Amino acid sequence: MNKIILSTDSFTTSENEQLIQLLFKKFKLRFSVDGQNRLILYDQFQIIYFLKLVSPWLSPAMERKAAVMLPLKPIAKRTTVYLPSTINLRKPTAEINEKLVKLYSLFCLEKKSVCLHTIFKEFEQLASIKHTMAAGYQIVIQEPYRDLLAKVRQQTELSISLLVNYCFVGLVNEVQIN
Repeated sequence: MNKIILSTDSFTTSENEQLIQLLFKKFKLRFSVDGQNRLILYDQFQIIYFLKLVSPWLSPAMERKAAVMLPLKPIAKRTTVYLPSTINLRKPTAEINEKLVKLYSLFCLEKKSVCLHTIFKEFEQLASIKHTMAAGYQIVIQEPYRDLLAKVRQQTELSISLLVNYCFVGLVNEVQIN
């Protein structure tokens, strides 16, 4: 899905601005107003999060617009991962595979799916650095982590590089808090 459009064209500009502020304050969703005075959302991760939030409350007539689980797209054994230049690796394959265990913390055990509401805040902040990815590493991802990465990517549509970056940055943040 490329975008979400909320048909708010009968709202006033002021009402739309209040709704945008409310959606951001409550859910950290970054809607904007298009030329037809409707609310619009383009960010893919935010779209998935929004659909997960509203899908349980859609009427049967609107189920076609609900969040749809895409087929699991496998991850190649050998791939390139881009990380910020602040993360320096001496043995990229070993160090990255060692950190990928952090991805298990993204799952709700009872649902065996990613807890989007829990991780959205963290990834929303992390996504802002995706444009600063600098160092590319050719690595071999171990089998269990390929499956894990594929499941998380399927449910969030986040890139492999961003997910690997989370494994490093998340661990750094935990160390700073303690």
